[in-house]
Amino acid sequence: MKDTFALIETLDLEIATQSSRKNSARLAQLLADDFQEFGKSGKIYSKEQIIALLSDEAPREIALSNFTFKALANDAVLVTYQSSSNGISANRSSIWIKRDGQDWQLLHHQGTVRAK
Repeated sequence: MKDTFALIETLDLEIATQSSRKNSARLAQLLADDFQEFGKSGKIYSKEQIIALLSDEAPREIALSNFTFKALANDAVLVTYQSSSNGISANRSSIWIKRDGQDWQLLHHQGTVRAK
């Protein structure tokens, strides 16, 4: 499972890079068709909405740290970590799944701004 955790950390880091955030085709591969994100606003976003939002997002540096992993099943992993960007820190969680022999895909993501 350690190799799986390392791969998933790499995928989460990839999504945080500007080159991947602007690459709609790559995001479409990384996000499950039934992906959803609970945004800090409380709004729920779909795969299509997130891809559109990220393609229009202003460039910014995002630092990720303190990754922890919990296998929920052989084909599902919960990842928690912290992010920092533009002076805002957040606690984040992602659920990655592997279906029907496909590569790992992000099924669910949530970010919550950390108290100062």
